[in-house]
Amino acid sequence: MANQLIVDLPELEIFGRRLAAVRQGLLDAPKRVDQSVADVGSGELRSALEYFEDNWKDGRHRMDQTLDALVQMAERIVTGLQDTDQKLRDAIDKSKQKSV
Repeated sequence: MANQLIVDLPELEIFGRRLAAVRQGLLDAPKRVDQSVADVGSGELRSALEYFEDNWKDGRHRMDQTLDALVQMAERIVTGLQDTDQKLRDAIDKSKQKSV
């Protein structure tokens, strides 16, 4: 039992989708800031929002790259383990057919 790998694939799939949603929210942030800037009446507040947006681009880009890598890893793990499970099932089925 100690040498077994146990992965909750449905939960990992959900985690990957949640990461993808977080990434999309991060990518959509500039649009929300632009909408907020348009709604703000104060020039000083508008300048502060624009300043924040301009200075946050580098950090957002790095976070986007990291989230994208994590989403891809989760997807590859799920696909790889599902493929491995199917190959094992097929091998077991084939072995059973030979023994009958």
